[in-house]
Amino acid sequence: MNKLKEIYEKNDKKWYIVQRWIMGKLFHIFEKHNIWRETIVLNLIKNFKNKKSFESILDVGCGRWWLLLETMKTLENVNEVYWIDINENRIKDANTLLKKTGKKVDVKFMDINNKVDYADGTMDLVTCVAVLEHVFEPTYLVEEFARIIKKDGVVIIEVPNIVVFFRRIAFLLWVRPRTSWDQGWDGTHLAYFTVRDLRNLLEEKWFIVEKVTGAWVFAGLRNWWVSMLSADIIIQARKK
Repeated sequence: MNKLKEIYEKNDKKWYIVQRWIMGKLFHIFEKHNIWRETIVLNLIKNFKNKKSFESILDVGCGRWWLLLETMKTLENVNEVYWIDINENRIKDANTLLKKTGKKVDVKFMDINNKVDYADGTMDLVTCVAVLEHVFEPTYLVEEFARIIKKDGVVIIEVPNIVVFFRRIAFLLWVRPRTSWDQGWDGTHLAYFTVRDLRNLLEEKWFIVEKVTGAWVFAGLRNWWVSMLSADIIIQARKK
């Protein structure tokens, strides 16, 4: 566990996207058409029909707090805000930053591989961006989300898409497709997902999938066929 913490904290010191090969060059050429994954998630939250009833939110290890801060502004009735991460450097920074919001924000160090340490049925919304691929057992984490989320509460999960077309091509060319250029073996990614995998996992664990979408360059066009064209997968699901 200490080694895992060390890797995440080292990654924190070089917080930028390293894009390589042909897809990296194309990303930089068309970067002005990029839509960040956090922006897509925030837009989903803004479109909630019953967002006035959302009072408690949990952001799981989302790193740089922009999503959490904007979610707090969007959900005006929220009065319980929780943020967890395994990176203790981020915990210190988050405590300093989030105190300035004037809202009570509970910031905790937590290893979600062991337990999501909240009571049953306490959360209206859980956001989990670029995290599920890092855990040892995604099924267990989704079960924990189902346990802590209230009936009719929402989870929004974002993960890389292992079968996007350019990763399929990499396989054909005998190249191991990467889903991250951070430190470690594939940026410490342990699990790989397709749309079908993630949808089935959520539906098996008491969620109804409401929206499947993706982010990054030309997201509007690529979302016509998320499974094949989108580099990531974003799913919004509601607890039964």
